[in-house]
Amino acid sequence: MKVSNLSIVSTILTILTSQSSALKCGIKGVTMPCIGDTDSRYNQDISYDLKEQDNFWNSLEGLFVEDIVVYKSDGTPDTNNAIVPAPLGTYDFSNAKAFLNVTVNGSRYYYHRYLLVKHNSDGPGGMQLPGLVNPTDIYAASTF
Repeated sequence: MKVSNLSIVSTILTILTSQSSALKCGIKGVTMPCIGDTDSRYNQDISYDLKEQDNFWNSLEGLFVEDIVVYKSDGTPDTNNAIVPAPLGTYDFSNAKAFLNVTVNGSRYYYHRYLLVKHNSDGPGGMQLPGLVNPTDIYAASTF
């Protein structure tokens, strides 16, 4: 049976790679310093909690009720906004109300808002449509 050099080398490499292990970083005089020692993105002791990083995030969090007035380009309040087909009437955006919930959890930011707008009762035959509810959800995560 003839054995080639290639088969011997591949057998040795297979055995050696399963027998080897990597050295730990940061061994003085032997390996390079650990990346986490100089770059905060790799530091295991860094907190990703936004509230721990800055008090600004604590001040954003909470439940809020907003009174909103939407203005037209000429500076007058938007009292007759036809966002549905015109024959169905208009909505009064000069007296809108919103409920807002902002939550900061770890590295994540949650923003949930419900905008409520009243119908002007100016549909066909004085028809009153239900109010408009416009939900908004924003989800974000912090990175470096």
